[in-house]
Amino acid sequence: MLVIADENVDFPIIVALREAGYRVRAVTETSPSLADTAILAEAALAEAVLLTLDRDFGDLIFSQGLQAPYAVIYVRPKGMRLADLIEAIFSALRDPALAGLHVTIDRNQRRTRVLPNTGETNG
Repeated sequence: MLVIADENVDFPIIVALREAGYRVRAVTETSPSLADTAILAEAALAEAVLLTLDRDFGDLIFSQGLQAPYAVIYVRPKGMRLADLIEAIFSALRDPALAGLHVTIDRNQRRTRVLPNTGETNG
């Protein structure tokens, strides 16, 4: 599974994901300052999980109708220890129902919302 880590994802998280065997394309390494719309388009084209701390991606997908990637994991880390944050991300990535979801993680809960425009068709 390819994970595209937005520029705001801390490097220890990227390292932990790679050490766990995930393929991670970190925007800070490949394309610093790339526009959110370009990051979203890249994630959708690659059918990747987009990992971000930026709520703008949800707005781009749900309000502006841009193409969604395989899944979005949006992390709100305030009040979370790094180890707990990493475990919450791993938990979301291991979820067999992750495809087509926008997952919001914060210190109190994990919420999911179905992504529109994932390229899937109904029956």
